[in-house]
Amino acid sequence: MFQQVLIAHMLKQLGHEVSVANDGFEALSAIQLNRCYDVILMDCRMPLMDGFLATKFIREAEQITGQRIAIIGISADTSPEACFVAGMDDFLSKPLNKLILKATLGRWIRKKYLGRDARLLEVD
Repeated sequence: MFQQVLIAHMLKQLGHEVSVANDGFEALSAIQLNRCYDVILMDCRMPLMDGFLATKFIREAEQITGQRIAIIGISADTSPEACFVAGMDDFLSKPLNKLILKATLGRWIRKKYLGRDARLLEVD
């Protein structure tokens, strides 16, 4: 919970709009309700549904919608390779460094509508 609050705070400091989901089920619901997220920060280890299974479901849904959302795996104890195999696009190790977070997001976020802030979903 503390990590979730800290990451959301860093994202807001970087100027991003943030939605928070507490587990994979909440993430799937949020995406179904609002498909305009630019990036999902997906914690690999969560209760109820972990980030790997949530990513699988998101990628399956994208095959139907044709819309792809960048998913960045975050974990203190998971390998980047495991995230890539699961369908994630990138990986960040906890604890997150603000400058590395900014640079990673910069690779994945596309500015919409003449520079409006990107919309993020942080799942932890």
